[in-house]
Amino acid sequence: MVKVKDKLDEALAKLKKPKPYFIGTLKLEEVIPGEEWMLLDPLSFVRANGETYTAEEYFVTDGASIPRWFWSLVGGPLSGKYAKSAVIHDKLCRSGIVPRKKADKIFLEAMKADGVAFWKRRAMYMAVRAYSMWVRGKKDKSNG
Repeated sequence: MVKVKDKLDEALAKLKKPKPYFIGTLKLEEVIPGEEWMLLDPLSFVRANGETYTAEEYFVTDGASIPRWFWSLVGGPLSGKYAKSAVIHDKLCRSGIVPRKKADKIFLEAMKADGVAFWKRRAMYMAVRAYSMWVRGKKDKSNG
C-alpha cells in the first residue's frame, strides 16, 4: 500500500512541477532581407527553475543558423516553432550572460516548451553543440 501512495505522490509532484514558457509574441521587422530581423517587442523565456532571459525590443537576430540546403527538411531561420527559441539563443550567445553550453541547453528547453517535435529539437540541439565545439576548437588552435 505504501508503494502505491509513493507512486501517487511522485505523479502529483510531476504535475505540480513548473513548466517553462515564453512571455510575449514574436514580432519582427526585416533589417537585411533574408538575413537579419529586429524584434519589435521584448520576448522572454522563463525556465522551469524560474530563471528568465529576455531579448529586448530592437534586438537584432539572424534566427536559427540553418544551412540553406536543410531548409526543406527543418525550415528557414524563423519559419518553424523554434523561432522564439532561436531568438533567445541568439541573445544568450551574443550577450555572454551564460556560458555557451548553458545557452544551448536553454535553447533545447525552449524548443520543447514551444512544442518543437522531439527529432527536430534534438537535431537542432546537436547542431548548435557541434558548432560550439568547432568554434571552441578553432579558438584553442589560434591561442596555442
